[in-house]
Amino acid sequence: MNDELDPTNAANPTPDVGSPPADVGPAIPPTEPTPARAAQPFETPAATFSAGSLEPAVATGIPTSPVEVGQVARPSRARWAIAGLIALVVVTLSGIGLFALVGASSNSVVSAWSPGDAIVYVEVRADLPGDQRQNLGKFMAHFPGFSDPSTLDTKLDESLDKLISKASDGKHDWTKEIKPWFGGQMAISVSAFPTLSFGAPAGADATRVLAVISQKDPLAAKAWLASIAALSEGSDQTYKGVTITTYGGGSASKAALAVTDGVLLFGDETSVKAAIDRDGKDGLAAAKAFNSAMAGLNGEQVTRTYVDFKGYFKALTTMTETFGGGSTGLDQTLLDKLPAWVSLGGRIESDALVGQLVEPAVDGFPKIEPAESTIAKHLPAATLAMYDARDIGKLTKYEIEQLRQQAGFSEAFKQIDKTLAAAGGLDHLTGWIGETAIVVTADGGKPGGGVVIVPTNVDQANEVVAQLRNLVALVPASAGFTISDEPYGAGTITTIDLGDVSKLSGGGASMPFSGHVQISYTVQDGIVVVGVGPDWVKSIVDVKAGASLADQARYRDAIARVGTKNTGSVFVDLTAIRKLVEPLIATTPAGANYATDTKPYLAPFDILAGASTTGDGTILTRFVVTVINPQ
Repeated sequence: MNDELDPTNAANPTPDVGSPPADVGPAIPPTEPTPARAAQPFETPAATFSAGSLEPAVATGIPTSPVEVGQVARPSRARWAIAGLIALVVVTLSGIGLFALVGASSNSVVSAWSPGDAIVYVEVRADLPGDQRQNLGKFMAHFPGFSDPSTLDTKLDESLDKLISKASDGKHDWTKEIKPWFGGQMAISVSAFPTLSFGAPAGADATRVLAVISQKDPLAAKAWLASIAALSEGSDQTYKGVTITTYGGGSASKAALAVTDGVLLFGDETSVKAAIDRDGKDGLAAAKAFNSAMAGLNGEQVTRTYVDFKGYFKALTTMTETFGGGSTGLDQTLLDKLPAWVSLGGRIESDALVGQLVEPAVDGFPKIEPAESTIAKHLPAATLAMYDARDIGKLTKYEIEQLRQQAGFSEAFKQIDKTLAAAGGLDHLTGWIGETAIVVTADGGKPGGGVVIVPTNVDQANEVVAQLRNLVALVPASAGFTISDEPYGAGTITTIDLGDVSKLSGGGASMPFSGHVQISYTVQDGIVVVGVGPDWVKSIVDVKAGASLADQARYRDAIARVGTKNTGSVFVDLTAIRKLVEPLIATTPAGANYATDTKPYLAPFDILAGASTTGDGTILTRFVVTVINPQ
């Protein structure tokens, strides 16, 4: 991946159609985006990083001089709304939360103040650690109004001023009231769930929730809090030299707020006092499991999430058992098969939003060898979306065996096993299923879809398909089902016509489509294809070498970023989907201004891709949403 993206490159100019509140010129008619650039292949990092030991970021000054703008037309309200929507998209997908471009630091302050026994922890780094500040500027340069990264601070400050002013009816301001004290780091943790019981309110006294916000000016932070009417009617107390303001009912269930020299604390009173006791030491940042979870995340993150699965289900069981003596309904043997923890991270790259999910491999889980997708070579270039996974037959057998071990399923499996035995057994029915993909395509603007399977045993696949055909043939003719065969390609396409769709819905439902429901399938060229109608199956059979999805540079580059060799992957062509729905948008009231007010902000989003890989006892799933420069 080329990190040196120049948004002002003359060969690929990005139209600057303005951002609030400055006046801007008339919108430049958008054209279709350029193909995605060659991507840097994803590699599992050779080195890991524990929380608090990452390299410190190098401070980089970014000019904040305002943009000089001539006398031009003022943008429409719709365009202002879309500009705000793009900011919200980045907030949501990257987890920045607030675009507070304050001094960045690689170390997490808030995790040290959070409880070491947290079962759920979410952290947001609005201070943009490491390379995230630079990458944010390059990422936003793909959108109208942000082509000059040097003005990013100013534009984001202006946007936040407008947002906070509107939310507070003009009573509060970001630049003057919040930015001076905000340290850029935020976290919320949950250490215990409330107790539940019939006929009584939830036991809030058992809940342990703590929010931690870093701050660099305690006096300014206290002044801002004092200006908020909702926080002005608390009761003050001093605890170890720190003023705690409490709110609410009984002492055990009071909410509490405190400002220390380094952080702002808000949560239940017990959790706030415990945080003051820790004083930023021996918190979650020192927990072994947390550090193991964070070590699997590659690169600097703007958002991190940690879930202690064992602690989570233990707390969930405790909470539900108090509710009339019930339980989670999960057998301990099944709980033991869950990963001990899961971590999620989000970061910004110069041309993508990147998400990562890491979990330890569970003992006994089938070993799936990472490999390149075989099915992608059989799919047309016009594939809109694909989700594929390896060794589905092996995974199916494993999951069924896990359910079989549950005490509550023993009787049910006696009947299930009897039915399976009559059909040849589970291994016969599913053991041949290898790589499997759910596929959606658009041929000539007409969507279609189905399932494509690479069988590990073609003869066995043919036997099972024949069994299913014979089973359908036993359905009485009065049901309206018909079966037909058509020689095609190197085999035969069988179509099961289920009849009029209105009859399938009972005749009373209003269906979005008419005609017959047809399920077609074929086994040929080393694959099994099952889809909606014979035309879709034919579109898969007709794919030739050199014209498949696997031959497209955009697909190869996107998958390379998440792991070409993987145990499962997802690919969604956002650009193609946008083009498919745009004619429909044109027929709606919103279509009148779509080309100028909406499309320029959607066109940069190009591809969503994801893949899972294994290594060193962990499973890593990586997702990217790429953006490109519209021409």
